[in-house]
Amino acid sequence: MAAKIIFDTDIGWMNDDCMAAIFALKSPDIDVLGITPVMGNFDLNYSLACALRLLELLGQEQVPVCRGFDRPLIHERGPYADKVWGKWAKLEPATDIPPGMPRLRPDPRHAAVFLAETVLAHPGEVTIVAVGPLTNVAVALRLYPEISRLVKEIVIMGGAIGRLPRGKGNITPAAEFNFWVDPEAARIVLRSGAPLTLLPLNVCRRSHFSRSLYERIIDPASDYPEVAALYKAYIGPRFDDPEIDRREPVLFYGVFDHACLGYVIRPAIFTCEAMRVDVSVQPGLDYGVSHGYVKGDYVSGEEALPIESGLEAINVAYDMDFEELAELYVSAITRRRRIHSIEGGGSDMDPFMRAAIDEAKKGLAEGGIPIGAVLVLDGEIVGRGHNRRVQKGSAILHAEMDCLENAGRLSAPDYQRATMYTTLSPCDMCSGAILLYKIPNVVIGENRSFQGPEAMLEARGVALTQLDNEECYRLMQGFIRANPDLWNEDIGV
Repeated sequence: MAAKIIFDTDIGWMNDDCMAAIFALKSPDIDVLGITPVMGNFDLNYSLACALRLLELLGQEQVPVCRGFDRPLIHERGPYADKVWGKWAKLEPATDIPPGMPRLRPDPRHAAVFLAETVLAHPGEVTIVAVGPLTNVAVALRLYPEISRLVKEIVIMGGAIGRLPRGKGNITPAAEFNFWVDPEAARIVLRSGAPLTLLPLNVCRRSHFSRSLYERIIDPASDYPEVAALYKAYIGPRFDDPEIDRREPVLFYGVFDHACLGYVIRPAIFTCEAMRVDVSVQPGLDYGVSHGYVKGDYVSGEEALPIESGLEAINVAYDMDFEELAELYVSAITRRRRIHSIEGGGSDMDPFMRAAIDEAKKGLAEGGIPIGAVLVLDGEIVGRGHNRRVQKGSAILHAEMDCLENAGRLSAPDYQRATMYTTLSPCDMCSGAILLYKIPNVVIGENRSFQGPEAMLEARGVALTQLDNEECYRLMQGFIRANPDLWNEDIGV
């Protein structure tokens, strides 16, 4: 199932937040319930216009955009803020943005109210991905403290932990920009008791945007030419800078906020540690600085530290497999399908897909869910199966699992040259089995009724062929209309 998120952001035009928003909106593993702009890198009016215009250009106008806060809780702009980057709280109208002003209007709800109401409407299901100053999130938690127990998780890009590698600041010597703009809000969120994962600068600095990554995104084979056009127009010119290394031009900017989305999709990419984190709100050079510690850091012990004794440990990511994150990112925003002939043909009437459909119909006749699968090795079917959770009272017998079970124990080399044919996009469980046995090819009947983690499979090297077979689709739609509760149970809703 796609992860339900709200994207809380100080978005600009094709800045890191904007490119992360594209990642979220295009990823099959993420369901964006709303976007809640906040001041930060840009003044709020500009951020709001950028979010709305992006949705127009991507054809995603149904996603609500709710206006957030135009200034921090307490922090006021001063001479230093005017000398460094960040146009927060300038309170200027947005008269133009690079692609032209949007026609789409924002949702009338305030961002803080939208955040809370959405969490309350989907208890335990919504992840707030916050990649700007935390003002919207902090106010939502203060207005509706019960959401700290009902939110699935709050994933934050913010802070810099000095005790960990790559922990220097980026706006003052030790402070990170998002926390520095509104440290009082950051402190409220860190002390809220909500389940938190923090991705500070330490882990984000493991990322980079290379020319080779850019060229994959603008590849003519992309399923999303509108995305490729945005990157060509606004990211391509950056690689023309003569100061960039000609051997492999790299921008050390543009992929920080993507890490939060990567964590939501695949947390195993990241190396994390449980840590207590607080933020200084003392005026001066320490303002907005993050302090993180674990037991054993200090001889005197944690109780002797001058902090709130009730501060709870949170999950802090400090390293990641960036190459895997990059694969997730590119796959999501290009969705290239490596469509090719497999085992004698890739058409809708491929005999192996025909066999999988026959299995699906067999399951339906037995009173089960009409999903079928076959495993093909060296041009022959070695395993057949269909969803038998209902028939067997099973928790795990999806079609692909039944097929693998019926194929019996095969050798690793056999699995590694086999092809799985399935009438419906494989779920997380079945995709995990495909990865476990290193099955290199999967042919999918359709993914309109349900889409599993296809991006994950592709990122891990599995070649997918999407047939969009109408017979597979009609089978599923007829069943779902007649048995909505049973279908929801099958996919864990």
